[in-house]
This record gives sequence, C-alpha cells and structure tokens, in this order.
Amino acid sequence: MQQKISITVKELQVVKNKLIKSNETMHNYVENSFCLPYYELLYKEWLGDSENMIDEPLFQVLVDTLRINVDKKIIEKRRVEKGKIIDTFHSLSDVGIFLYIDHFKDPTDQNDMVKVAIRYKKISIKEIEPLFFKLYEKSSPRCNFEIDYWNQSVYNIIFNSEFYLSRVDSFRGYKIYNHQ
Repeated sequence: MQQKISITVKELQVVKNKLIKSNETMHNYVENSFCLPYYELLYKEWLGDSENMIDEPLFQVLVDTLRINVDKKIIEKRRVEKGKIIDTFHSLSDVGIFLYIDHFKDPTDQNDMVKVAIRYKKISIKEIEPLFFKLYEKSSPRCNFEIDYWNQSVYNIIFNSEFYLSRVDSFRGYKIYNHQ
C-alpha cells in the first residue's frame, strides 16, 4: 500500500530552493585528478639512524595554498596497508575543498601508483590548477589529467550519505578516512 504525503506549495518551494542552492554551491567547485607513483608525492630520506619523510615541493605548495594539513605519516602508513583505502584531507577553511588520495594497489602495479585528486573553488582556478598540472607534468609514469566541472565524482564518493557519518567508513569496498 502506498502512503500519501501531503506538502504545501510553500514547503515545496522551500525544498526546491534548497536543492537549487545546493546545486549552485556544488558547481562553484572544480575537481582535478590523475594517477602518479607514490614516490612523486613523498619519499624517505635516510639520515643515519633516522628517516625523514620528504614531500615533493610542488605538492607542499599546493596543499599550503589550499590550506590543507597533510599528515605524511598517515600517507606513508596507508602506502603499505593492503586493500582499497582512501584518505581525504579537508581544508581548514572549507570542508568542500580537499585532497583525496586513493591508495588502491592493483596486483600488477609495479610503480606504486596512487590516484590524487583535489577539489577547490572555481574562483581560484588560475592559482590552483597550474600548480596541480605542474605536478602532473613532472610525474612519470602517470595517467590522464582529469578536469571535472560538473559531475563532481570525487565529491560524491566523499560525501556519500552512507560515508560521511563517521571518520572511517566504506564505499564500494573502499575504506575511507577523513582528516582535518
């Protein structure tokens, strides 16, 4: 038996306005992504008895510009874990701005590839996209550079209603971790 729901025209207009605002807000952002070897982001520097995690200078400039705190130890820890794992580091100023790292390792992957994506506001495209593209150009091997103005596919993974309720959740078999 179907249940009828009654809603006034005014309530319908409120819902419609919220959906329009949500859609407009979502499309004020751009996503860029590509795959690169892990060592193009971070690598270990051995100094006698200790080791240092060194990041690619372009990568550091990029996350600083986006106002994102990235814990290199977390990324290194994920690199050696098995399974489908995603880390998302959110901006201090806007949770919709983030760095996304997919650590999934294909059994045939000999280059330790990771998918890296960023999401940022369209108004900062002239500042952010060239930095990310320089990192792309410098990386080898790499996969195609993707620009997403409309679909916001990474956003939809991150903010999937089943996922964002907790710090760690899963999406299609992936473990996803949120950091801020």
